[in-house]
Amino acid sequence: MASHEAHSHERLDNDPTHDAALVDDLIAGDLAAEDLPGDDAHRFAFWLRVVAVFIAVMVLMLVVQFFMFHIGVADGKLKASTAQTSIHLNLALVVYCVAMAGGVYYWWRFKSESFDANRPRIFSFVAHLTTIVLLAAWVTHIHFAGSQNTLLLMIIPATIVATGLALGFTWGWIYYALGNAVYLAVLYFEVQGTLTYAPLFKVADEIRPYFTDPRYVAVNVSIYFFISCFTVAVIQFYERQRLRRNVQLASAVRVLEHTIDEIKRLQGLLPMCSVCNKIRDDEGYWIEVSRYIQSQTDAKVSHGICPECMSKMYPEYADRTDGENSGGSPVEQT
Repeated sequence: MASHEAHSHERLDNDPTHDAALVDDLIAGDLAAEDLPGDDAHRFAFWLRVVAVFIAVMVLMLVVQFFMFHIGVADGKLKASTAQTSIHLNLALVVYCVAMAGGVYYWWRFKSESFDANRPRIFSFVAHLTTIVLLAAWVTHIHFAGSQNTLLLMIIPATIVATGLALGFTWGWIYYALGNAVYLAVLYFEVQGTLTYAPLFKVADEIRPYFTDPRYVAVNVSIYFFISCFTVAVIQFYERQRLRRNVQLASAVRVLEHTIDEIKRLQGLLPMCSVCNKIRDDEGYWIEVSRYIQSQTDAKVSHGICPECMSKMYPEYADRTDGENSGGSPVEQT
């Protein structure tokens, strides 16, 4: 992983012509988003904020769910056992997220050297594990509420988008296939009667014939897969465009920084010998002006004779050329 990361940075820093290949690697998951130049501390702080927002949303949902389920059970519309299982499942998700974020934060703050050495592995492991845990929880909730009559279905592609942004959309599509395979298996057992349809509701037996009708299931599942695939593909497309712009911007910034460095080299005081006019470089060596210019810029120095020196050194030639430079063809300094 370390060699791969070093190779990734080398590609980013030294070959801006590979922008398209970099975007392809980012989309495919061969090059993680954290391999792009950036401040790891800021990136990790952003990740912690995302987890904190998710935990806050889950806690709020738990509170709303508790009161709504309490009312539903009291009115005789919901089954108490299934309602309690659903609440406990969401509570377990909150505990998992808190434990996961807390563990990573402790590692980051108090074992920074070990964390930095294993950072790619840590984020990859956490992202994979969290995706699996969330998909399992969402499919369970979908089964509780009824796999054919709940908007919770759209939480699967939402999770896949988050996974794609974290791990690359190759992994996103893999988890999309796995999550929906489990969903289809649950739906199959519901249609067969092996699993109770919508066990959260006391009227489950009454509504089951309507929602497990093969024609209804075929239409509903087709619409779901069309919408979810289209949504994930569109987000993947715009993410690809965003990554391409970021890589191109990073390339432009590197070119600008290089240009600024070149300009700075020719600024400030230059120590020059008052006798031979040699210049002292940064390493303390005295070199000719022409060599110094060639070493600090992309310019190449050629030699000729100015009219004043021509008249002093070769007056007979100066008279012939009427003061013009007769140095002949310039000879580049070697």
